[in-house]
Amino acid sequence: MIYGLDTVPEDLTPTANALRKWELELGFCVSLRRRRLLLARELNELGAAVRYPRVLAVGCGHLREAAAALSLPGMHGGELVAFDRDRDSLNLIQSEYEYPGLRTLSGSLRDAIANDPTLGRFDLIYLPTVLDTLEDFRSSALLADVLPLLESGGRLIAANFSPDLRDAAFLEACLDWWPFYRDEQKLAALLSQLPVANLRGHAMFREGSSEEQGGSVFLDLQAL
Repeated sequence: MIYGLDTVPEDLTPTANALRKWELELGFCVSLRRRRLLLARELNELGAAVRYPRVLAVGCGHLREAAAALSLPGMHGGELVAFDRDRDSLNLIQSEYEYPGLRTLSGSLRDAIANDPTLGRFDLIYLPTVLDTLEDFRSSALLADVLPLLESGGRLIAANFSPDLRDAAFLEACLDWWPFYRDEQKLAALLSQLPVANLRGHAMFREGSSEEQGGSVFLDLQAL
């Protein structure tokens, strides 16, 4: 529903429909849709720039950002590894996405990194929502685990809700969802805990325009 991909019931009352439209414009819904569009664009650009690209999505959920990208000619012959602890999410991905290079992975990502020699290296690693759910030391540990999986020149992109996320009170009080909010300074503090010797560069940016700051901050790391 957040992504506007659900089917609206025909018998929805005018009041319920108005509430639905209102909720879709709450800050966290808007921000998650912007994350999806940004990550979809990154996948499209990767497919155009790299032959047989390899992608790792950590905490992939339902993988909505990849739906359109996987059908593009540039992604043919590539591989997308979708990792999530929720087996139901991975089962849905396997049933909905017809992409020969799609591979799902659950359990412990750290164990997979240590014990799966076929995991290999990736041109793009992205974390669409994981940092929202982890405290600082777990976030920095996860980033440190996945950074060595980048190919030379590969990028890691991670999103995090900002402390100035609009309508955060509704998110917490009505949905019982309590993210770990981070702004650019807090993400910089996470970055300072990482082994950055093999990084070519890093950047942080918002998903909104300069006139309207977005509710998410992105950390963008590039390997040497």
